[in-house]
Amino acid sequence: MKPEALEHLLLRYGEDLDHWPLWQRIGARRLLSRSPIARESLARVARENQLLRRAMAPTQMPAELLQGLERIPEQFPQHSAAPQTPHDGRHLFRIGAAWACACGLSGLLIGSTGLLGSAADDEALATLAFGIPGESEIHLENTP
Repeated sequence: MKPEALEHLLLRYGEDLDHWPLWQRIGARRLLSRSPIARESLARVARENQLLRRAMAPTQMPAELLQGLERIPEQFPQHSAAPQTPHDGRHLFRIGAAWACACGLSGLLIGSTGLLGSAADDEALATLAFGIPGESEIHLENTP
């Protein structure tokens, strides 16, 4: 193992070699036994990690501040705006009925105003879409 690789692994796994994968641990211990630069890197990473752990340690809150925070709910109680009522399904019926009315009225409006076109347009559309000839195109050979 080279010192650069050791440096990378120290940053990745930390200074405790027992937490490293076995095959990397063996190479790191060999390098540490013969290289003062590697030992210096290990000591530096250990110091940095100790500083980080100390900086991230939770701090104690002053007792007065903690007691003041605990009194806030007593001084300012929370009130809900309206009581919550469970839904019983009637709202779904109302929504469905509203949609059905809207669709029915839309259909009546479109059908009564002729917004979709004339009967000739319907025949041409049926011919194009389904290959069904319209009434004007049907020719019967044997008509009585």
